Amino acid sequence: MIASVIGKVAAFFCPKEKDLPDVPMESDYVLKPFDVVLFAGTDPVANFIKRVTLHEVVPNVNLPFTELWTHSGILVDKTVLPLDCLEEGKLYIYESVFSGRVAGYVYSRILPVDHVVPKRGYHLGPQLRDFNAVVDEGTANVGICRLSDKNRQWIQRVMAQNPRFLLDLYNFYHNFSYPVKNILPVLAAASDKLYHDLEKFDNFVALFFNDTQQSPKSQRIFCSELVATLFCAFGLPTFVQMKPNRFTPLELEVAPEMERKILYAKVNRVSNLRLGNRLRTGNFLTDEQMLMKSLSLHDQWVSMPPGGGVPRFADPAGSDPDGTPLYIARCRIGNSFYLGKIGANWKNPVVTYLNREVSINFGHDVLVDLHGMEWLDDKGGHVPEVGAVKAGMDEDGEFLYIARGVVGGLTPVQAGLVKLVGATDRIPDRKGLAPGAVSPEMKGAVIPNEGKVVKVSEYQVLCYKAG
Repeated sequence: MIASVIGKVAAFFCPKEKDLPDVPMESDYVLKPFDVVLFAGTDPVANFIKRVTLHEVVPNVNLPFTELWTHSGILVDKTVLPLDCLEEGKLYIYESVFSGRVAGYVYSRILPVDHVVPKRGYHLGPQLRDFNAVVDEGTANVGICRLSDKNRQWIQRVMAQNPRFLLDLYNFYHNFSYPVKNILPVLAAASDKLYHDLEKFDNFVALFFNDTQQSPKSQRIFCSELVATLFCAFGLPTFVQMKPNRFTPLELEVAPEMERKILYAKVNRVSNLRLGNRLRTGNFLTDEQMLMKSLSLHDQWVSMPPGGGVPRFADPAGSDPDGTPLYIARCRIGNSFYLGKIGANWKNPVVTYLNREVSINFGHDVLVDLHGMEWLDDKGGHVPEVGAVKAGMDEDGEFLYIARGVVGGLTPVQAGLVKLVGATDRIPDRKGLAPGAVSPEMKGAVIPNEGKVVKVSEYQVLCYKAG
């Protein structure tokens, strides 16, 4: 039902690819070598990368970003990479990835032009593929992240001094592999929270690969690690200062050397690529964004900049155990809109995402006006059939509703009680009434609280008053 509604809204607002004129337009962007290509995928590898990004990157990002990117590469052509296998005037994506057929599963039919792949086989690691074909094949959103003019000019000077600079790097990494069973090992090992995610991922890839199919660990390179390694070799400051194997695709977008606006090569499954390596530009709304904008509650959300806190005129929806007023907050991550809370004196909200509490430092919305609404009791993931406020949407396109529930807090322990409660200086005590989200799939309301996600079976749902 929801998918049908999304499709109708998208059809109204967003023209189909065949309706877009393939004639030069002044607003077109001409794609260039060294543009960074970012993908927002949904396969098992992509989902694991999202979790890594969520834990290790998002909490430290103080700049708005566009998507939880899961794969990356850079554009090249024969002018910067003089290989016989490349065609004049054609763009290729240079990336570390796996392509072809793996244990009967076709990850991508677009095979590399610089490696021989056996029939029904695959290739792991750095490779060159036809960029247009890669974009056309998949359903993921594809973004183009441009180097700033200053940094592009720097790379051009390096290439002018040594036209073989990129070719030498390419030859060095030509036979490297992709770290299928150990993605970003430094990042993953740095967080205990990722242990179970990493274990599940290892079990998944073990079904398809064995260690004999992999290069030695010292000769494996992750997609964003390859891009960061190349930019490090060119001397771009951020990539020199930070270890390349600590870069995720999202960090490429927010690096200071990049322009701040993503141009979409593909969005909503519609390609914006045109003849002559041109890219149709514009402000493209995802299907989910368009649907959210169509809801009657849309005008009652106020967008706040990073660290912007709560508007002065906002209506509270609950309070923390210490009495701090709490307000309903929302943020966009990729194509989804997640719900959470923000305190009266907080700069940033926390939301529930991938069953974890996530601090949002890149801008958020606050629901400021609760006039004409009321809180109705419910339980078990149910919401009232009439009047429940649709305010968010998960990755599957399912609506999220605003709920609030009773959660416990932690209060300081008096010195004489420490021995009684163990090695801690805080114990559960006071209760709060905090906003969160509910949907039938959740089987309850989920509320970010004290660094974790609390699920409550009985809660209240925000609804429009009857009549």
